[in-house]
Amino acid sequence: MRPGFRPLRNEKPRTMKTFSLIFIGLWMCLTATGQNWITQVPGTGSDYFYSVSFLSGSDGYAVGYDISDNQAVIAHTINGGAGWTIERPGPLAVLRSVCTPDSNVTYAVGTNGTILKRTGAGGWISQYQGPPTYYFTSCYFVDDWHGYVVGKDNVVLKTTDGGLHWNNVTGGLTGSSYWSVFFTSVDTGYVVGGYTSNQGILLQTTDGGASWTSQMYSAGTCLYSVCFPEKNVGYAVGMGGTIIKTVNGGDSWLGQYSGTGKTLNSVSFPTANTGYIVANGGTLLNTIDGGATWTWENSGTLFHLHSVYFPNADTGFVAGENGIELKTMNGGGVGMQEKQKEIPLNLYPDPATDKIVIECAPFPGKAVLLVSDVNGRECIQKDITSAQLQLDISALPAGVYFVRLTGEKTVQAGKFVKQ
Repeated sequence: MRPGFRPLRNEKPRTMKTFSLIFIGLWMCLTATGQNWITQVPGTGSDYFYSVSFLSGSDGYAVGYDISDNQAVIAHTINGGAGWTIERPGPLAVLRSVCTPDSNVTYAVGTNGTILKRTGAGGWISQYQGPPTYYFTSCYFVDDWHGYVVGKDNVVLKTTDGGLHWNNVTGGLTGSSYWSVFFTSVDTGYVVGGYTSNQGILLQTTDGGASWTSQMYSAGTCLYSVCFPEKNVGYAVGMGGTIIKTVNGGDSWLGQYSGTGKTLNSVSFPTANTGYIVANGGTLLNTIDGGATWTWENSGTLFHLHSVYFPNADTGFVAGENGIELKTMNGGGVGMQEKQKEIPLNLYPDPATDKIVIECAPFPGKAVLLVSDVNGRECIQKDITSAQLQLDISALPAGVYFVRLTGEKTVQAGKFVKQ
């Protein structure tokens, strides 16, 4: 690791003026077409963003790294993404999480024991430089003073003085890695993750991290994100399309059907009943009934999406690979008439034994075909360019399967029985 931090590098192609002109034009073009999610690209193709956080609809950050040299990358906007500045604060690190407890303070954490803090318009300062083996994955601040950072290898750190000092308040379980942390009050919080075997883990504290209790072990699947829109109502998501919900502060958790077997990376609920989940392959899900049903939404991209954040009910941001950011100003079109509707697929024969023919409505460009079982596990995924194809299902066990085709401007769905 490079010692200390060097000044931010000014790169001529990445000035605020340049990005403002590009994105204002893009904004006007896409808004005129009624697009629910607008694509923004603050970084380059080698910049991967893992986390996004906005204090308001205008001032926010996305963090990640440049895959060409593993250097930390921070994108900052003060006008809702119409223009971005790219900052490279120096460490050879992957920044995995960013949080903004108030308009004057921002934290970013990542690999090599990195915790960065920015106050006001100042530069990024190293608050904590742990052992190089420390891999921080998530940060959360309850207020200006009380904050938590979690990571791999059973690491939980806490500060009560705005980051001046950090103390290890480990969950007390060995062989585990934590991927997300969320607190509903100064004393009550939740951490999710998994063991080295990918068996899920969910911990709760009611005494500010002094002790932790295990609430559940999600059947063989790691959990990657947790959020609580209300004190006792929370959601966690993870591998295999897993969604779980509690309505009693974590005393019990019930599974919800996601309709996909993809790894779900991040969940955000701006209101009690309206929520969003992002996943690999450009997957974006939403609910308007507290998760009773989840609907696939057209994100406009097939790149992996790593983080979703809604500072209010209408304005939301998504961060992903290849330097991509997505923004909505209408809640992703949830509940609006223009919201994308599913078109039925024609599948035959049904029941089928070893092959099935899939006929779909014409679609522009390329689409992704997903076959999932009744538990939401993804069984087949392939890119297609033709409106008709024959699919080999001989390796699938007997049962009911759901088929979903997601294109740039269309979602088509159907189901069949495998004998």
